[in-house]
Amino acid sequence: MNKNASFMMALGACIALATTYPSEARAETLRADDALREAMKKNPQLRAALSDVTAAQASTTRESARLDPTLTLSLGATHTKSPSLSPGASSVLVGTSNVAQADATLTKTLPWGTQLSASVGSTASKTATPFVLGSAQGGTQPLVLTVGPGYLFTAKVGVTQPLLRGAGRDVTMATYNQAVAGETSSRRERDRQASALARDVLTAYWEVWYASKSLEVDRRARDTARAQRDDAVARMETGSLARADVLTFETQLATKEETLMQSEVEVKTRTNELARILGRDRDASELSIAEQDPEVPADIPGELVSRALASAPEVATKQANLSLTEVQERTAADSYRPRLDLDAYVQSQGLGNEDIPSAFSQFAGFGVFSAHVGLTLELPLTGTRRQSEASRARAATDTARGNLAATRADVATSVGTSVQKRDLARRRIELANASAGYARDQLASQQALFASGSGTALQVIQAQDAVQAASKRLARARADLVQAHLALSHLVGGLLAEATALLPSGDSR
Repeated sequence: MNKNASFMMALGACIALATTYPSEARAETLRADDALREAMKKNPQLRAALSDVTAAQASTTRESARLDPTLTLSLGATHTKSPSLSPGASSVLVGTSNVAQADATLTKTLPWGTQLSASVGSTASKTATPFVLGSAQGGTQPLVLTVGPGYLFTAKVGVTQPLLRGAGRDVTMATYNQAVAGETSSRRERDRQASALARDVLTAYWEVWYASKSLEVDRRARDTARAQRDDAVARMETGSLARADVLTFETQLATKEETLMQSEVEVKTRTNELARILGRDRDASELSIAEQDPEVPADIPGELVSRALASAPEVATKQANLSLTEVQERTAADSYRPRLDLDAYVQSQGLGNEDIPSAFSQFAGFGVFSAHVGLTLELPLTGTRRQSEASRARAATDTARGNLAATRADVATSVGTSVQKRDLARRRIELANASAGYARDQLASQQALFASGSGTALQVIQAQDAVQAASKRLARARADLVQAHLALSHLVGGLLAEATALLPSGDSR
């Protein structure tokens, strides 16, 4: 009776001590969905990806306005004095000119490369030109010839159509198409990082759960070993137990203490890793997991490889990169092509000498009408730069195509590996449950034998170790099952909708 009482008192004291840890009393309890929500707001890598999307959207908006018409206005006045030589004593004469000018020009580029321009202008000018008339007696007399003010009205409409370099919608809209493809690529990369972050956060979360579960198992094992050691010491003092058995329990306690320390370090390591992924900038050593045990995930429907190849964020990212390089390849060498432009314009003018109405009447009636049609050819003497740029663009496209093929192969392989891990984890859970039951029964039998004097302390310790190992294997198998399911969900795009829904407002588009 005294032996059993001492054993129960020691065991109760150890359990009470194990449940009162100051650090855990202050620990923050974190749920899986809260961890996911926090990571989507604070993770620095995801924030960088969101900034890239914002920049790409701004580039697309900028390039969408590149064909907007442009209005140019100019207003100026010029006063000029021009010296000239003349015969006679006054060898230099100075003429003056005063010109005031106002112009407005509207330009517009069409999607096919056609450049349109329309301009109107008015000019008012007045000149004073001195000259010398010689007399019969050989004298000279300077005179000044004043002209104006004259008023000139001009209207001109022109068109330039590229026939080689710069011709066609692909070339004219190249920067816009590249901006759109770049924005799509940025969005796919953002989606990939968001889905991968959701997978990594939940994986790290359940790693903390497993480490905490292992710590709990190891702490119970240490407390049990301490209670057994204390009971063995008490029994040795009464002479009912040999010192050799006490040393066995002392060795067991020291081993459990060492294992417990390693488990505590592992919990801190896993907790800090989770905090890093969450984007926390403070010490996270006081985090704890809210969930007791992970739920058994449901099977993902459909043919997994086909779903992954169609929906995997990694495949979508590489496909967007390929589309971007294809857009760039179509116009990469255009700037090095020969230039052949067809240009034409029509122009109407009206001029009045000290008479604005007559100038405008001549202008409006097309009294002075001009027209022009011409071709401009610019021909590089070698095609080296054009060929080199085309080769570079083709190589970039081939690289992107190869990366896509490699990613598709990796995704297909990863699906098969994750399915195997999932099925293996399910089988391990079944086996661990069975072995844990057997181990507990074995421990009860060994404890009964030891209490009756038919067993040894070593046999009890071995049975306890078997129970401890089975509990850890069961927890590990449960964590592995959840992680395999997370990997599959990421590959088939199952995490993407949940992840993007948690992005800050305006970033999930």
